[in-house]
Amino acid sequence: MVTPFSRVTQAPQSKGEQDVTTTKNRIGPTSLRNYLESQGWSLVSEALVDRLYVLDNERFPRRQLTCPMDTSYTDYTESIDVVIDKLAEMMGLDKQTVEAEIGDFRDEHLQKEGVFVGSVEVLEGAMGQDGRRFGAVVLSLKIAEGEVVRARATLTAEDYMRAHDAHMKPAAYIRVAGRLGPERQPKLLTRVTSFEAFTAG
Repeated sequence: MVTPFSRVTQAPQSKGEQDVTTTKNRIGPTSLRNYLESQGWSLVSEALVDRLYVLDNERFPRRQLTCPMDTSYTDYTESIDVVIDKLAEMMGLDKQTVEAEIGDFRDEHLQKEGVFVGSVEVLEGAMGQDGRRFGAVVLSLKIAEGEVVRARATLTAEDYMRAHDAHMKPAAYIRVAGRLGPERQPKLLTRVTSFEAFTAG
């Protein structure tokens, strides 16, 4: 059952308390929602009337993620922490990496969408409930003549298998369509719509 979060009027905070609150509130609800949708999570529309984002994902049966739509709710920071902890566990990533990836959506207007060619550097996936691996990979992508960047993407089980094959075969490359963020390297590649491996020759 979806339970609305409560609002209260808070007393003034000390400088130290303000610093902690600012740090915890660095992830906005829209950034979190956009990130989750890019990773295959879908909104449960019935929850919107209670001012909540509730999302589910067919890759994780019987698991839902919930956060308020408004940072003024008193439960906001605790809810974000819970979501990040769950995501880190399910995706096989550390909490700091998940926080950084969510934060990248604040700069969405600076992101570059297109098709990129490159190679697979690192496989960081986790075993899913269906016995197949999925999740994070680190790619080396050519984005312009003479310019190559490292980027992290979260892949489905099917695309992860293609990434694994490209990583293991000599002279194998990948072609991926998605949105590349503007942040530090490794950058974040989201909204992956296609992923294929091929051999040069």
